[in-house]
Amino acid sequence: MPKDEKELLEETYKLSEENNSILRKMRRSVIYDRIFRIIYWLIALGLATSLYYFIQPYTDKIVDVYKTVMTSIQKLKSVSDSIPNVPNNSGVDVVK
Repeated sequence: MPKDEKELLEETYKLSEENNSILRKMRRSVIYDRIFRIIYWLIALGLATSLYYFIQPYTDKIVDVYKTVMTSIQKLKSVSDSIPNVPNNSGVDVVK
């Protein structure tokens, strides 16, 4: 084998080894990225779920208060509807 071909072959071998090393590092990086992304989303979902269970009693109370206010408004409306209509200008007619 001529000397030039041997040097070229050795250089190609070194480049392929370097390329292989870089590709392994890239693959490892992708695997770590996926693992950390899964952990991130598990933590995010866990926090959201625990926050929901922590806040749920307060939101239930707020909904109950809202329903109570709405029923009170409906009762007031029904009471105001049951009162006979009094003309607004009845006092003015008497004065004239």
